[in-house]
Amino acid sequence: MKLKKTLVACALAFGASPLLSNAAALTSPYQTPDLEIYLSGASAPDTYLATILTSVFDSGYYTFKDDGGVRPATSTGTAYNAYYGHINDTDVTIPASLRGKNVRLIKRSAGGSVWGVNPVAREQGIKSLHISNAVHPTTNAAACEQVGTTTTYTCSVHGDDANSAATGNMVPDFGVSDVAPNMFKAPLNVEYGKEELTVAETSGLTVKALNALLMGLPVTNSVPTSYFSKANFGAMLSGNITSWSALGIAVPTKNSVSRDNVIVCRRHPGSGTQASYNWYFNNFPCTTASKAGSGESTPAVLTGSEPTGGAGTSGNPYTLDPSQFHALEHSASGDVRKCLYKAQNGGTHTFQSETGEYYSINFGTGADAGGYGAIGTLSVDSHGKETSGTEGGWTFRNLDGTGNLDAGTISVQTVTGTTGVAPTQANLLSGKYDFAVELTMQYKSSRIGTTGQKFDFIDTIVTRGGAAARQTNATAAVYPNATPTVDASGALTSSNISRGTRSGNMCKPWT
Repeated sequence: MKLKKTLVACALAFGASPLLSNAAALTSPYQTPDLEIYLSGASAPDTYLATILTSVFDSGYYTFKDDGGVRPATSTGTAYNAYYGHINDTDVTIPASLRGKNVRLIKRSAGGSVWGVNPVAREQGIKSLHISNAVHPTTNAAACEQVGTTTTYTCSVHGDDANSAATGNMVPDFGVSDVAPNMFKAPLNVEYGKEELTVAETSGLTVKALNALLMGLPVTNSVPTSYFSKANFGAMLSGNITSWSALGIAVPTKNSVSRDNVIVCRRHPGSGTQASYNWYFNNFPCTTASKAGSGESTPAVLTGSEPTGGAGTSGNPYTLDPSQFHALEHSASGDVRKCLYKAQNGGTHTFQSETGEYYSINFGTGADAGGYGAIGTLSVDSHGKETSGTEGGWTFRNLDGTGNLDAGTISVQTVTGTTGVAPTQANLLSGKYDFAVELTMQYKSSRIGTTGQKFDFIDTIVTRGGAAARQTNATAAVYPNATPTVDASGALTSSNISRGTRSGNMCKPWT
């Protein structure tokens, strides 16, 4: 007995007791984490990612967002999110190496899906969120600021994407993309100034299918109930149709000023969301024949917009005429929603082009505010944002019909109208709604390994993200994560598992 007591005392002294091997619960957002993970890539699943983390963290975890470049912080940005929590130490479905640990996950959405592919494959250092209560070296203010009395903090971004070794950069441990890495081909799906991955670089990635994600047809509320087909929506995205009247749609005038021109709120090249639209509406990069007669086409880009003034700087952005057709490009899904909001409700919308210049477009104020007909590029993961006070004013419309999803929370998808195919999970599961992409997560085994805390955490995110039980109304599990079951009549009998899959290759048919 004396020997046992001595061993216990020694264990306590050196921190080896099983009861003390787990980290203490978080008491500060700035505690040094036991494990920090950097995830970069697609912004489409950001909301969904939070639900996965909630399933492994104890309550009371901290969240961080970028400050949008504004100091002192007055709002939160959409380009970076981070979550810092104490992992549940009794859930046996969580790997033992992680239970009870304080883990911080930083998620970069700036630039979109290609940033979940290229820097992962190349082990490239890129900008990250500066989570610290120290004074920021350039702003002379605290790197992070608490939002009121909440557990949310806004933080500055630091580093330099053009210099992999820059101070503040982090190499992503793994990435997420709306489409598989082999979809990021030039010229439409590669970020400005970058080169597509070589075959050798792509083959060095371990790619895991996550789930199927619904993509939608977001349209501002000023556009009345109308018929939208794949052909006419795609023609607007490509700039082949630039006015609503060309579709026989009458967008009401505002203060006697026409609102007939189409506004496109799209993403930058390199965004997985944009690659999804390029695939579905422009057949890129799935053609193997020459472009002529192949069905491949080109989406409209910002370079077709002629500025009416300004110098292209953040303090003096180029200005655009809101009465003309424009394809406005954005870095993240949240910025696309803000574009739709301003087109609908009015105000000046400022954004940065893929080449770094700043643009602004004034959608009017007072009696002349908003009312513009705009379409966007968004996944249905954005459902629930339609009535947001800063990102709302639009709905997801039915494909090949006149209905739309009712605005509401993402857990409820009711449909207005009876024609067309709505972007609902039921239609995704049955294969009726085919505008869906298959998300992948990827990492380099040569860097992460096949065991250990970092591997276990990434594997947990991938496994939980792909499980049928974790799917929301915007997603569905796909093979090989789950196998659908059907009854004698061929009707699906399994929950949240898609009947079809493209096996992670968007150029393959739905089977």
